[in-house]
Amino acid sequence: MEEEILVRLSKIEEQNRKIQKHLWWANFFAVLRTLFVVIPLILGIIYLPSIIKGLLEKYNEITSQMKLENVNLNLPQFNNLQDLFNKNTQ
Repeated sequence: MEEEILVRLSKIEEQNRKIQKHLWWANFFAVLRTLFVVIPLILGIIYLPSIIKGLLEKYNEITSQMKLENVNLNLPQFNNLQDLFNKNTQ
């Protein structure tokens, strides 16, 4: 009787180890998946404003050169990010 109980206990312990290992890997991949979403969002918040600002400066430079050369394409003029968003929402 005691041997049967010990055998069953060892099987239960083995199952518990397998379940624990599975849960650890599931938790690891859940954290990894979260990081794959959060890290690009944080980097976007940090770097996108400066990138967009540089692009707007180049765009305004090109449009001002076109005005000097009397090229009339009716391109909108953006002075800052707020102008860009206001033009897109109208």
